[in-house]
Amino acid sequence: EERLICERLLVIPTGALHATPFHALWDGSRHLVERYEIAIAPSASLAVHLARAPSAPLQTWAGLALTDPSIPSARAEVECAAGFFAAPRLFLDENASRFGLQEAATSDILHIATHGLYRGDNPFFSVLKLDDGWIDVRELYRLRLAARLVVLSACESGAGALHPGDEVIGLARGFLGAGARSLVAGAWHVHDDSAARLMERFYAALTADSHGTRPAAALRVAQRHAIAEGQHPYLWGAFYVLGE
Repeated sequence: EERLICERLLVIPTGALHATPFHALWDGSRHLVERYEIAIAPSASLAVHLARAPSAPLQTWAGLALTDPSIPSARAEVECAAGFFAAPRLFLDENASRFGLQEAATSDILHIATHGLYRGDNPFFSVLKLDDGWIDVRELYRLRLAARLVVLSACESGAGALHPGDEVIGLARGFLGAGARSLVAGAWHVHDDSAARLMERFYAALTADSHGTRPAAALRVAQRHAIAEGQHPYLWGAFYVLGE
């Protein structure tokens, strides 16, 4: 701890540490995210690649959501997020299809609020629910993705299984493989209403600066709000930033 003299932490886990919510670690008085801006990189080589690649402000946004009784806040979540952008594009219900996903993937930010299912028996079969069926990791690899930030507001969207080479396979890996620079993903089942409030604060922080705010910095603002309100870490700790 005495060596951590910076304000930003980039964590490159190994082995079982890939499943550790570092931002939610508790030292007896504070969570780690209260002290540092934290992002996770799946590998050192990817971290170096992202650091060298040029970046630009995130300006365009598109969101997909399904109306479903089991996730009643999903549509309201993306409609609220859309309000932070000048020309948002919404793909709702029947438009939240494979074709809609490909159209939405051309924006700088792609936000998906739907059901996610992690398959521990074969993580390549982990899926997101769209209006015309489920899309798995193998299809995500082939997505023509221009979005540099992908926000996965779905249960277990950040869960994964460790494969040889210390590579974690899951939904998040599918989007990274398609070319995303950063992801906001959930490591466990997400409480729908709490996730919607967290996302509203995330976007408020992300768009507060016209030159752009780092996703990890924006998520930290949202999570510190939740901590100040006394929310249990289960409600805010599922989300983390993977990548840049």
